[in-house]
Amino acid sequence: MHFTADPDNALVMIDKLVEKTKSVTQALHVIGRRAISEVKKNFQEGGRVPDNWNDANTSGATTQVKAGKWEPLNPMTILSRRKIGRGHSVLIDTGMLMNSIEYRVENNVLYVGTRVPYGSYHQHGTRNVPARPFLTWLPDTIEAFRTTFLRLLTEEI
Repeated sequence: MHFTADPDNALVMIDKLVEKTKSVTQALHVIGRRAISEVKKNFQEGGRVPDNWNDANTSGATTQVKAGKWEPLNPMTILSRRKIGRGHSVLIDTGMLMNSIEYRVENNVLYVGTRVPYGSYHQHGTRNVPARPFLTWLPDTIEAFRTTFLRLLTEEI
């Protein structure tokens, strides 16, 4: 068997690969924006934890959380918030954590998270704070991400 390299064809193929990489990045940006809006829904609805959700935190410990809404606030927390004129929504006091959710795309990988230091305490829980995972996506949302990604990539072909 013998193959002959066609330099012009090779350059066309390389150009197509470069364009496909741009398409992947663009698709991840679309999904990143949708991911942020879905996380904000988690805050607005008081949690939307998928069935069988568990999380291995940075210490390696696994946190099991009941599916559905987040655990309600401690009555003492509600009382202290009322004293200073704040509401009693779970994980929304000033709105800083909810509004800090951001995404970035690096090397064709999508990252979604927060830079707020106390975010991990709420996501994973502590000895005194129950885990209230806000960086979660429901199965139908994950399927929508997959469908969107594939649709955006195949539009370019």
